Amino acid sequence: MGPSYFFSHRRTNAQLQAFYEANHDALYRYAFWLLRSHTLTEEAVQESWAKCVQNRRTFFSLSPSERLPWMVVVVRHTALDLLRRERRCQPLDPDWDTKAPEEQGVGEVLAIIREMPPKYCVILELKFVYEWQDEAIAQHLHLPLSTVTSRVQRGRKMLQAKLLQEGYAP
Repeated sequence: MGPSYFFSHRRTNAQLQAFYEANHDALYRYAFWLLRSHTLTEEAVQESWAKCVQNRRTFFSLSPSERLPWMVVVVRHTALDLLRRERRCQPLDPDWDTKAPEEQGVGEVLAIIREMPPKYCVILELKFVYEWQDEAIAQHLHLPLSTVTSRVQRGRKMLQAKLLQEGYAP
């Protein structure tokens, strides 16, 4: 849907439409990075812009430099809500599934990580597959470091329990 869908309301300010036109593509790319699905990305971005229009008082109460970060958070929360509704976690790198012979077992562990709740699977994949530090994950996902640390700990326990259940030795 184009901007006319979102900005047909007579009270809508030209600034909001200009913000949409300037930032829509970047926000779409960000949502696609999170979701890895054009269908879900379209849905997330449309819902996010609808939320922006519904909350235009909040939008206009922000300084111009705060509006894009606010909208990024709206897109992120909307995308994660869609993942929760879908009850799935998308891989961060679609090429990861192609495994070399010496990586036997890694794909199975990665599949278990991807079946975990979204708030854990993204963090665990960044931590254990891509070997990111907690600080880098926190910064990248715009989460407090303490949240990332606790999710890594809880997610690790869940992963260990699932691996034991699947027959992996401790």
